[in-house]
Amino acid sequence: MTNAKQRIVLAPGVTSDDIQRFAWDLDWNAVDAGDLAADVVVDVWTTVDGRTEIRSVEDRPIALFYFTVHGDNRDRVIGEIEEACPVWHFEDAVAAMGRASSRDEKLVAVYAAALSATSDDRQEEISLLRSLAQDSDPALRQAVLVATGYLGWPELISLVEEIGQNDPEEFIRHNSAILLEGFHRFGTD
Repeated sequence: MTNAKQRIVLAPGVTSDDIQRFAWDLDWNAVDAGDLAADVVVDVWTTVDGRTEIRSVEDRPIALFYFTVHGDNRDRVIGEIEEACPVWHFEDAVAAMGRASSRDEKLVAVYAAALSATSDDRQEEISLLRSLAQDSDPALRQAVLVATGYLGWPELISLVEEIGQNDPEEFIRHNSAILLEGFHRFGTD
């Protein structure tokens, strides 16, 4: 059974044109086109019977595309997506993190791991984020906060608090406070 918040993360190199082609091949109906000037472009599709909604998300700040699927035929549509286009599962993202040789490769892998993590991956994802919170690169420590925001898991609040109290970079401590405020205001999963 798939996780209710599962995202289907597309492998690097997939373009918006590829997504249009996948949608066409899978007979999805376009419902809404996202604002191409936005940082996050969300296109909305439905299956032909209208019983399943598919959102394709081009998340430009983290350089990833992903899908979310809701509705009666959710599991079937997820399977079709996974057959139609290259995707990253949590294990793929963790492996990519281990192979990464540049900051950008590491950042993409961190975000892909957060977006693709399911409840079964919680402990491994939390361990990964705790380890990255100690990295010497402030961009990777900042990525921990971004990833935590995507996950929204209550057991990560203590990590965000630790970062807010101990990180040497003021901007990271500040962003930690903003994330904690969001969690307090809007809750966690």
